[in-house]
Amino acid sequence: MSSAATVSRGARGFVLAGAVFLVLCTLAAFTEAPRTTVVAMGLYGFVFHTIFGKAYGLLPAYFDRELALPRAPLTQLPLSVAGTLCLAVSSGIMAAEKLPIEPSTATDVGALLWAIGAAAFLVTIALTIRDNMTGAETGTADSKAHLASLDRVANAAMPIALGYLAIATYSLAGTVLDLPGPIDSSIGISHLLAVGTAALLVFAIGARLLPRLLRADVPDPIVWVVLASGAAGPALLVGWFDLGIGARSADGLLHGAIALLAVAVLGHAVLVGLLVRRAPAPRLGAYGVVAGAIGGLVTVGAGGLIGLGERLSLISIHPRLGLLGFLGLTILGVVYHFYPPAVAGERGERAAETSMLLLGGGLSIELVAVLAGDGRPGDTVALAIDAGRGLAVLGALAYAGLLLAIVAQRYR
Repeated sequence: MSSAATVSRGARGFVLAGAVFLVLCTLAAFTEAPRTTVVAMGLYGFVFHTIFGKAYGLLPAYFDRELALPRAPLTQLPLSVAGTLCLAVSSGIMAAEKLPIEPSTATDVGALLWAIGAAAFLVTIALTIRDNMTGAETGTADSKAHLASLDRVANAAMPIALGYLAIATYSLAGTVLDLPGPIDSSIGISHLLAVGTAALLVFAIGARLLPRLLRADVPDPIVWVVLASGAAGPALLVGWFDLGIGARSADGLLHGAIALLAVAVLGHAVLVGLLVRRAPAPRLGAYGVVAGAIGGLVTVGAGGLIGLGERLSLISIHPRLGLLGFLGLTILGVVYHFYPPAVAGERGERAAETSMLLLGGGLSIELVAVLAGDGRPGDTVALAIDAGRGLAVLGALAYAGLLLAIVAQRYR
C-alpha cells in the first residue's frame, strides 16, 4: 500500500469513528447521561476524531509538504478511540459496579490514552512542517495565485491552534501525572480544546477551503480579523482558568475572551454568508457551513449570558450548542464536500439534507424549550426537550449511515 493510500485509510477511519461518536453523543444526551459523558463523546470523540482525520489529509498539502509519518493516523486511531471510550465510561455511561475497574481508573487511563494519541498527532504534524512553521510556502496553485496572501495568513493561524492543542494535551496528562500546568480542570481543558483548537482550525481551514469549494472570494481584512481575534480569545480564556473561576481579578480576562470570540464568530458568519451569496452554484454542504456559522453565533451568545450570570439554565445545552450546533453542523457541511452524498445514490442528497435539518432542528427545539422553561421546566417543556434531543439522535444516525454508505460505495 502506498504512503498516500495509508494516510487516506487512516484519515478515513478517523472520520468514520467521529460519525459513530456523534451518534453516541446524541444518545447520551437523550438518555440524560452525565454532561461529562456527552462532552467526552462529542468533543474528544466526534469533533476531534473528525479534526484529526481531515488534518492529516489537509495540513501537509496546505504547507506544501507530505506527511512525515504515513502510518501515524492508523497508529493513533485506536489510542484516540479507546481514550474517548474510557473517558465516557468513567463519567457514567455504564454503572460503576458493572465495570472491572474503578471509574477514576478509567478516567486516568482514558486521559493518558487520548493525550498520547494527540501527542503523536502533534509530533507528526511538527515533523511534517518543521521547515515551514509559519506556512509561508502554501502550495497554492498558479490558477489560485490571487489567494496566496490569504493562504499564508490562514497557515500562520494553524500552528497557534496546534499550540493550544499541545497545552490542552499536556494539561490533560497532567491531571493524571500530577504535572504543574496552566489548566487543572476538565472544564478548562475542554474549553481550550473547543475554542482554542477546534474553532480556530475551523476559521483557518475555512479561510483556505471555503473560497475554493464555493468558487468565490471574500475581502482579506475580514479573514484577518477573524483569525486574529480567534487566536487571541482562547489565550485570555486560559488565563481566566489559570487564575481560577470566580476570582474577581480574572473577570476582565473572561469578558475579553468572550468579546474576542464573539468578534471571531461574527466575522466567520459574515465571511460564510458572503461566500455563499457570491457562489455561482453552492452545493448542499455549503448550507451546513452556513447553519454552523449561525450555531456559532447562538453558542457565543449563550456563553456570554452564562459568563455574565444571566440565563444560567442555558448551561444544560451550551456544550452541545458549540459541539453540535457550531462545530457539528460545520463539520457535516465540510464532510459532505469531501464525501459527496450523490455517491450513495439518488437518495444520498435527501439523506444529507435530512441529517442537517434533524440535527440543527433538534437543537433549536431544545434551545427554545430551555429558554421557555428558564430553569423551571414543566411537562410540556420537558416533552419538547426530549423531542429535540430525539431529533438530534435521528440526525446523527442519518449522517453516520450515509457516510458509511458513501465510503462503502466509493472504496469497495
